[in-house]
Amino acid sequence: MQKLGIADVQLQNMQGTEYILLHVQEPILYVIRKQIRHSPTQVTAVSDYYIIAGVVYQAPDLGTLLNSRIVSAVSHLQSGFEEARGYSKYHPSKGYWWDFGKDKEKVAKKTKAPKKEEPSSTFQRRRVDMLLDQLCRQYPFKMQTPPALEAKTEEEGGEQQAEKGAQN
Repeated sequence: MQKLGIADVQLQNMQGTEYILLHVQEPILYVIRKQIRHSPTQVTAVSDYYIIAGVVYQAPDLGTLLNSRIVSAVSHLQSGFEEARGYSKYHPSKGYWWDFGKDKEKVAKKTKAPKKEEPSSTFQRRRVDMLLDQLCRQYPFKMQTPPALEAKTEEEGGEQQAEKGAQN
């Protein structure tokens, strides 16, 4: 330990703000502490400064450092929970379950295949079906029966008329 000079001893007996060289790593790093001396034995640290490559920076205090670290950790946790919430699914009859998107990946692969163009849309097909149905009701289709079936129906018709006449 070096001998303290008369000025150094007198400085320790003084009260007020003082700066001390706390750490040296020449030529690039110097750490300086600002402190308030209340008595020769009682000192309160106010802030620390470090000098790197000739540029002076103020070191953050413990509260700021902890606040920064906690906010960073909480934001990462929050983003993790939001992502997990995206995978959580609920249905009243099934309850909760996890959907990690394996089905979505399969669907995405299927949808990447080029789509064939359809000649008509769903609306067009429904509209045409509705118009055809309306025309069929307005102008019913008359079924033509083959001649062999006509002879049978005439015979059956004659028999039915005879039965009706007999019943009256």
